[in-house]
Amino acid sequence: SQQANAYALAAGIVPTSNRTAVVRAVTRRGMAMGPDVAGVLLAALHGSGHDQALVDIVSNAKIPGWAQILSRGAAVTWDSWNARDVVGAREWKGWG
Repeated sequence: SQQANAYALAAGIVPTSNRTAVVRAVTRRGMAMGPDVAGVLLAALHGSGHDQALVDIVSNAKIPGWAQILSRGAAVTWDSWNARDVVGAREWKGWG
């Protein structure tokens, strides 16, 4: 999963020989992590020297993420990337 691999990458426990494959696996999933843990994905990409992949994911309004919710008029980070489409989800969160 993106989450398991991003956590391992962020923690620095992915062997050097596997790092490129793990980064590829993580980035091809776009933003599959929820807003509450998406910071780990950013830390993983930055910490492994893949800042352009980080920028590509964060700025892509066509995939779930901050750029998409901004394009939909958000002022804060939502409860989920698709809060407007889910009954009971909120368009705000204390950590947002």
